[in-house]
Amino acid sequence: ADWDNLNADLMRVNWNMLFRNNDVDQCWNVTKYALFGLVNKHIPKVTIKSDFQPPWFDADCYVACREKERLRAKFKTSKSDVDGVQFSNARRNYKKLVSEKMSNNLTDDSDTAMITKKFWSYVKSSSNCHRIPECVEFQGVIRNDPKD
Repeated sequence: ADWDNLNADLMRVNWNMLFRNNDVDQCWNVTKYALFGLVNKHIPKVTIKSDFQPPWFDADCYVACREKERLRAKFKTSKSDVDGVQFSNARRNYKKLVSEKMSNNLTDDSDTAMITKKFWSYVKSSSNCHRIPECVEFQGVIRNDPKD
């Protein structure tokens, strides 16, 4: 990020003129517009998430997957029972970790009845359908209004 030029541009903004004759909500919108415009100008964006990975697949899952694959290749070449047990344990641990990450990612701590955006990201990444269903049921609770 180019912090020096961002700060210099922020200092050049005539905030008094932007806020003149505006109420609090309008001032907030003007502030956001000005700030984010300068942030977008001086701070480059980097896309981290791959389109081919589920939202919960993080560094821990990646390390566990690499370990599992390393042990699988070792077992495949050696055919040793010890290597087979190590691979089996690594596969079990990997599946358990992914399951935990997925369930933690799909829940919203603030509202247990809310279907989170992360859930829909998962649905979109795991299917070819990009439509949101009209009706969703989970644990006996049916939601069919977008405001629910």
